[in-house]
Amino acid sequence: MNDYVRLTKDYIKEMDLYEVHEKIIVARKKDLEESIKDVSTKIVKYEQNPGGSSELTTVEAETAKRLEWEKKLKQCDNELKTLRQHINRMKKCMEGLTQEEQEMLRLHYCVGATYDEMSDLMGWSSRTCKRRIHDIRDKVSLMLFGDKMKASYRFIEVDS
Repeated sequence: MNDYVRLTKDYIKEMDLYEVHEKIIVARKKDLEESIKDVSTKIVKYEQNPGGSSELTTVEAETAKRLEWEKKLKQCDNELKTLRQHINRMKKCMEGLTQEEQEMLRLHYCVGATYDEMSDLMGWSSRTCKRRIHDIRDKVSLMLFGDKMKASYRFIEVDS
């Protein structure tokens, strides 16, 4: 199994977790936005060498806190953007599969059904279930990674 196929397998297993993680980031972002609204002080930028006491005034402390929250908010935005792109890619890949193929992937990777258990449900041999799962996983991998995934396979030319 190449790295792209292994990565695809992990993505399929963790699909539900990505959506939960998205909700957590959205909640964290909302909390940060509320915290920033609560800070009533204006941000004042000082010169490089302000001099004076090494202790922060109330305004400076509030400003530092607000700047830190704004930094964390920007990190949340970036993380959320990347995560949503990934979720959308995975959803599009799943939409490219038949209902039966989607169900087989969910059974095997999300529920953890064995090939024997799947053979009982699907009415096929466990060997056929294993082959189908591998084929479907390769299909998703090809949708996700395209030519990168194809190039990592070694094809053997057969003289006829």
